[in-house]
Amino acid sequence: MAWMAQPDGPTEIQQKRTGLQIPAQSPFFKQVLKTLCGVIAKECGSPIARRFLDSIRHANEPDFKTRIKSLLSRISRENAVKLVGDLTVVEQSLRQTRNHFTHPGIRSKGRVMVEAKEFFLFDQRLHALLRLLMLMRVGFSEERVLDQVYVQSRQWV
Repeated sequence: MAWMAQPDGPTEIQQKRTGLQIPAQSPFFKQVLKTLCGVIAKECGSPIARRFLDSIRHANEPDFKTRIKSLLSRISRENAVKLVGDLTVVEQSLRQTRNHFTHPGIRSKGRVMVEAKEFFLFDQRLHALLRLLMLMRVGFSEERVLDQVYVQSRQWV
């Protein structure tokens, strides 16, 4: 099966995983990256150096917001709204909640979920979205499985 073929490298892996087009790294960029990583590793032997190195290595990857939008764009807008609700609110809530819990010390924004019930119900909608996307990935049409996935996602409401 074509979708199971092994990708050639990290850029292709990222494209297959997210469906996003990532600019290929030029030889010049690779050399600058190698030199910069060497200097940072040599001069900064601290956790800050590791953070710099991680940031530099992942600078060419799509950000979290872009990845969320990519997932939501794989199904029709009408069906996405039916399944998870307002797409802007979903993207902001997911991103801001993730940032709140993974980046300590940042100021919380308005859409951060902290109540257990709200968090649980949001998680159920995300599970439904991922379930639908996985079923589509293995060959089922969006229209064929949407209603069943929708019903399952609403059993807790």
